[in-house]
Amino acid sequence: MGRDSLYVDLDWPSSTATDSSQSTSKVKKTKIRIGNTHLESLAGRGDRVRPNQVESISSFLSCQGISGGLVGGDMNAISPSDAQLAEKNGLSDAWIMLRKSGSKGEEEAEEGKVQADESLGHTWGHQPPTVFPPGRLDKVLFNGCLKVESMERIGLVDESLEKTLARFKKPADIPDIHKVERAYVPAFLTPEWLQGCYEWAIEEPGVGPVPPYPPKLFELIEDQLLKSNLSESMDLETGLPHDIGDFNKTLTLPATSTLVEITSLTEIGHSAFQLDQIRKAREERIQAGLDEYGEGEEDADIEIEGEGPMPKYPRGMLSFVLSDGKTSFKACEYRTLPDLSLVRTPLGFKMHLKNVRVVRGVAHLEPKNVTLLGGHSDLQALTSYHFRQNLRQRMNLPPEPMPEQADENAAGAIPPPPPPAGAPPV
Repeated sequence: MGRDSLYVDLDWPSSTATDSSQSTSKVKKTKIRIGNTHLESLAGRGDRVRPNQVESISSFLSCQGISGGLVGGDMNAISPSDAQLAEKNGLSDAWIMLRKSGSKGEEEAEEGKVQADESLGHTWGHQPPTVFPPGRLDKVLFNGCLKVESMERIGLVDESLEKTLARFKKPADIPDIHKVERAYVPAFLTPEWLQGCYEWAIEEPGVGPVPPYPPKLFELIEDQLLKSNLSESMDLETGLPHDIGDFNKTLTLPATSTLVEITSLTEIGHSAFQLDQIRKAREERIQAGLDEYGEGEEDADIEIEGEGPMPKYPRGMLSFVLSDGKTSFKACEYRTLPDLSLVRTPLGFKMHLKNVRVVRGVAHLEPKNVTLLGGHSDLQALTSYHFRQNLRQRMNLPPEPMPEQADENAAGAIPPPPPPAGAPPV
């Protein structure tokens, strides 16, 4: 999401040296670097990106000439792995260091006292109450010559710790939020993703955190769901049967709607060679200045002098790789889905499947068992790449390297859709 860190350097007087030859005093200064940041939120992509962000912050606080560095902010420490990020990158956690200096260690402290001390470190979840209990998501990290002497929280509501914690013994007063979730059973939204959307949505004009909630709240959350990558927004322990792509099985999906997204799309009613020739011609035309999303049905009626209309992909039978966020499987049009197009349908497009027959690992789609919902996801950035690789595979050509801007090792990179288990290439 384009997160940044903001730094300021302070020249801090550290000592005074006397120059005997000139009878003057010189003040020695120590350079201290202070930073502020807000790390990537939510599970999934956030879990992959936060380690890179902390590593980057540590490098800025450890630059040559910097005697000590400090960074504070919302670290979104929502996963168990976040607890080790500071130490792995040479940073000290101010709250942990303060607790260690104030006692002989947790092993010698009374259990109740340790739990109370942990609660006193909670910085998130008080304003307003949420479906999650308070936690220590905000942190102060430091290195070098600095040391921590004291810390305090500000902005807490004026009530006792016991009353604060008591509010979270039952879910916060947002039960209607799950009507969005109920629309997408049997796959369920992850609580972290849903909570993040809720906190964003209540800041929008005309919504707010006080019940009863207006319809706009649920519309905003549903819109974000349609724009999400299901691997991040959906609970990966629910959804499709894991053996749906088994080449040796035939099954029918349940009558309840199952939410899936398109992670790969191609045309199999015509040869890969023909499609590749059209693809090259279209790319040459686009590079010459045409807008691929111009007027007319798939650019069929756009002409330039001496060139004729934009070459149009033939429409025979579309083939897909679909996913519920965890399980991927192949699908094809058993009967035409006229609203889907090789050009205009983005990767990440969402649909509901109901009573879909899956034969030898391939789901047979037709209008009566598919509800098109729309949307997209960050997979869209690699649409052209995945389409080319599909054609090259069908023509027995070697795959192309992943584009540099989508390096698989880069933070937040978009991985290619995993192949469905047990299914042969189409």
